[in-house]
Amino acid sequence: MAKKSRRERRMMTSSAAPRVPRRQPGGAPVTSTTPAGVPSRSIASTRPATPASRTVTDFREEYRYVLQDLKRIAVLAGVMFSALIVLSFVLR
Repeated sequence: MAKKSRRERRMMTSSAAPRVPRRQPGGAPVTSTTPAGVPSRSIASTRPATPASRTVTDFREEYRYVLQDLKRIAVLAGVMFSALIVLSFVLR
C-alpha cells in the first residue's frame, strides 16, 4: 500500500482538530472558510493592542567572543595552508 501524501495527512488532521481563526495585528477580524466552504468571520479582540517593550542590547558585549574566535580561525587556516605548501615541496 502506498504511503499517504502530505496533502492527505494534512486533510486528515485538519478535519479532526478544530481550527482556531487567526487574527491580524491591530485586532482586525480575519475571514476564513469552514469545512463546508461557508465563509465565517472571527470576532475582533476587545483588548487594546499594546506595543511590545523593547530593550537596548549592546551587541559588542553580547558577541565579544566572536572576533576572538574569527582571529583564531584565521590563524589556524593560515598555519594549515602554509603546512600544505611546505608538504607539497617536501613530498615531491
